[in-house]
Amino acid sequence: MNGYGILSERGIALADLLDRVLVTRRSSPEAYRRIFLHYPSLQEWFRERTGWRLTRWEDAFRLERVPPRAFAGRGLEGLREPLDYACFSWILWFAATRAGEVQDWFALSDLAREVQEVSGGRFTLEMRSHRESFVRSLRLFQLLGVLAPYAGSEEYWVSRGDQADAHAEVLYDLAPHAPRLLAAVGEEVLQNIGRANSGQKVPPSLSGEARPLARAWRALLLGPALWRGDDPEAFAALVKQAREVEDDLYDSLGWHLEVGRDHARVWRSATGPGAGGLLVDLGGGPGEEGTPHVRYSLHPVLLLAGRIREDVADGRYTADAEGAVRVTEGDLRDHLLGLAKAHRGQWGQEMQKMGLEQLFGQVFRLMRRLGFLRGPDADGTCWVLPGAAGAIGFYDEQREELY
Repeated sequence: MNGYGILSERGIALADLLDRVLVTRRSSPEAYRRIFLHYPSLQEWFRERTGWRLTRWEDAFRLERVPPRAFAGRGLEGLREPLDYACFSWILWFAATRAGEVQDWFALSDLAREVQEVSGGRFTLEMRSHRESFVRSLRLFQLLGVLAPYAGSEEYWVSRGDQADAHAEVLYDLAPHAPRLLAAVGEEVLQNIGRANSGQKVPPSLSGEARPLARAWRALLLGPALWRGDDPEAFAALVKQAREVEDDLYDSLGWHLEVGRDHARVWRSATGPGAGGLLVDLGGGPGEEGTPHVRYSLHPVLLLAGRIREDVADGRYTADAEGAVRVTEGDLRDHLLGLAKAHRGQWGQEMQKMGLEQLFGQVFRLMRRLGFLRGPDADGTCWVLPGAAGAIGFYDEQREELY
């Protein structure tokens, strides 16, 4: 069984490309074979619907997925802090500068020192938290199949403040695919992102001149939802052609389309190996410590969504023209504190051990990933989006499981 039921091989190849940043013959041989066999039709499918380009090399494929907007909180698997992403970018720079060199291995300390030099003081080997960020970014490269350690221990390297310790060194093989992870971003897009507030209601657009329906396809395929307030023109185009898009999506990928008054989203009826990390990842990366169990992490999210829904029904909050509910960060924290006092014993051991600030951060990050929450902005204003209205969670008196 491939995990996709009766879905055609071409449909599985479409999902392969959506679920992976890079498909290489070495790391994903079956996925590579499927994409190789159906390459022309796959290329045309993505071009017609999304305007995305499917790039081909001798031993790798990459779907250059441009998201509709620069969403905050929709991160890569295993990366948790802003510095993690900065380190990831600096390592990409390093890989690009090494492209074409005969030597394909390097030492962790050498790489870290180069990054320290180009970072302008934003990364330093002296701080353990910075070394931890660096290793998390390296592990994502390993997960993507472009980096492989063959000597040494990353944990020991992080623990040693004295990088002169020869036993703390780690050696890596760098695959030639690493520079292929780079993507060209226009200057206008970079300026829009630079001017944006990370907590603003509508994030900056990345879609350029893409057609409205293409922008809708991008939002649906990358998830978690297309909200009308983000792109009224794209949402209107989707509503107008909802039946055609629904049939196309089901015939091609076996997925189902839900279109509501204020938002639309895709429900996947099947997933295959590697799925989830690039869509809505409800858990943590492989081997990541302190990450709440997927099932338990949803408990406070569903309960909090229910509490906001009750407040709307009582008239305390009202939805705006796009269906978003304006809530202060303080109110969300007060609601979550009350829920924690009443139900935290049912949220699993990991969440019971968290401090309140850590718990709040965990819940709010997950809500953003699910497309339930935007903000807070500089004034502490948050917006609960329409997708949260359908989130239902409660505890039955006879059982402690949440459905």
